[in-house]
Amino acid sequence: MKSKIILFTALLPLLMVHCQKQDKRETMELKEYKYKNDKRIVYGLDVAIPGPYEAYINDVLVEQNNDPGMHNTLINVNQAVLKSGTYDFRIKVYPTVGEEKGIEPGTLSFLKVGLARYEKIPVGEGAMPDTYKYLQSFPITKIDKPIPFYEVTGKFTVELPYELEGWSKGQDLSKMDQKNYRKKLLLIIRSYGMY
Repeated sequence: MKSKIILFTALLPLLMVHCQKQDKRETMELKEYKYKNDKRIVYGLDVAIPGPYEAYINDVLVEQNNDPGMHNTLINVNQAVLKSGTYDFRIKVYPTVGEEKGIEPGTLSFLKVGLARYEKIPVGEGAMPDTYKYLQSFPITKIDKPIPFYEVTGKFTVELPYELEGWSKGQDLSKMDQKNYRKKLLLIIRSYGMY
């Protein structure tokens, strides 16, 4: 069993190279993309987080910060959404300096999470003047004793002027017929003269 895992691990880079070559051929045939309108809408989780944190959209890590200080930032969610709709988020907050027993109840009084949106400027980063809107706040449950970490969870809905293919056509390789998958992998390996 170990030898199969080692062989697969050694051959995985070849598979990736082969896939990249296919991608290059397919990118030559890109179709012109048209937005539904001229606005470039950006959605984000507007947060104030006292300490290290991780932010997930539909269980995909979109941002992580291990610095112990206070973080007042907008976590861009557009990177993890493909089209208009409703998405789940989770922000995991960790203890900061001086909280060896866990996050103290008083620390959470500084924690704030909300949803905001703005129109992106045409060139560069930033918001068009007077377009920033705070859409909603998410509740923070109080605690009465130190805990190892704290999670804020919720759902948000976005209305985007585009729809991306992204990973929506991806396949879970673990659900493929393993014999068929093995044959395809061996064909790729043979095409590189490695087997």
